[in-house]
Amino acid sequence: MRNRQIVMNCFWILTGAILMIASNFGNLDELYSGFGAGLLAVGLLQLIKNIKYRTNKEYQEKVDIEISDERNKYLRMRAWSYAGYLFVLISGIACIVCMVLSQTLYMEIASYAVCLMLILYLVSYAILKKKY
Repeated sequence: MRNRQIVMNCFWILTGAILMIASNFGNLDELYSGFGAGLLAVGLLQLIKNIKYRTNKEYQEKVDIEISDERNKYLRMRAWSYAGYLFVLISGIACIVCMVLSQTLYMEIASYAVCLMLILYLVSYAILKKKY
């Protein structure tokens, strides 16, 4: 598992470096340079984390406990629930505010975001209802 993660981290580092170089010397937009820098940074940080996991036994035990602990699983699940609720509420409020300010495009984007989240919720609920 960790070997595959290290290979993926190297892939992200390489992809980020290629995007940055291609953006600076090629005909790509500056957006790709920023995206490449982000991929490079994330790949490096994850690679460092994976190497630390392999070499430091205390860190390895801490990470394994954090991943497998039931309390942490419950907290992560609740945090995603709250994030979903807040996203729908904030997007709904943004939709109403944009409607009042006659910002039709932003209103549509916010309302589509709410619709997408509600559809994802219904599909997830239906799947989980059958599973459990």
